[in-house]
Formats: sequence, C-alpha cells, structure tokens
Amino acid sequence: MKKFAFACFICCLFLVTGCGCDQKRNSTPIKEDEKEKTALQDSGKLPNKKVNGLSFTKTSISYVEDMSTFVSMVKNTTKKPITVEVIEVTIKNNRGKVLTVVPGFLSGTLEPGEEKPFVAYINMDLSAAVDVEYKF
Repeated sequence: MKKFAFACFICCLFLVTGCGCDQKRNSTPIKEDEKEKTALQDSGKLPNKKVNGLSFTKTSISYVEDMSTFVSMVKNTTKKPITVEVIEVTIKNNRGKVLTVVPGFLSGTLEPGEEKPFVAYINMDLSAAVDVEYKF
C-alpha cells in the first residue's frame, strides 16, 4: 500500500510540474524598426526630423515628478529666414498610437543656419514615446 501511495504521489508531482519539460514559447521575431524604436524609448531620445526647411535634432523627452519635458533643437536649413509662431507636436508610442498633441511656441524668426532650442512641458508621462511629428 505504501508503494502504491508513493507511486501516486510521484505521478501527481510529474503532472503538476510538467515532468521538468520546457514548454514551447510562442515568440514572434522583433522587426528591426521595432528594435530601433525600443532602443530610442529606452534612451529617451527621439528620431531627428526635417520639415519644411526646419531640422529638429537632439530631440528627447524626460519624465520627472509627474511632468514630461520635450526638448528639440530647431535649425533653419534654408537660405531664407523662417518665422514660425506655433509648432504642433504629435507624440506617438511604438505602435503608432498618438499619446498627445502639444502646441509649442518658437519665438521670433530663424535666420538661415540659426538654431534655437524648442521646449515644451507636458503634465503626463510620455516615457513611452518613440516618434514625433511636427506641423506648422
């Protein structure tokens, strides 16, 4: 009787633990652009963009004390002065979902080759941001 009880115990143990076998994991390979977006998200940096003669570089988002800070350097890459009053910034996550749309203000005129910092403060967590679009 003890042998039968011991055998039943061992069988139940194997059933519960899966006999020590590894289960196949359903893993989907990560695409290169998703790897790049994940790396950008982890670093807090966003991709450089060029829109209508303005170059947006060194773009990043930091999140501290319930406030996200968006920073980008804006440079006039044309041979003519550019005046922009409002820049609409669309911030997206790695799935392309819009996290927020922020109006930003760039004071004054950018002369050819001139570069100015563009800063916006947003009272939400944008640490999942990996892409940005600009309209003006």
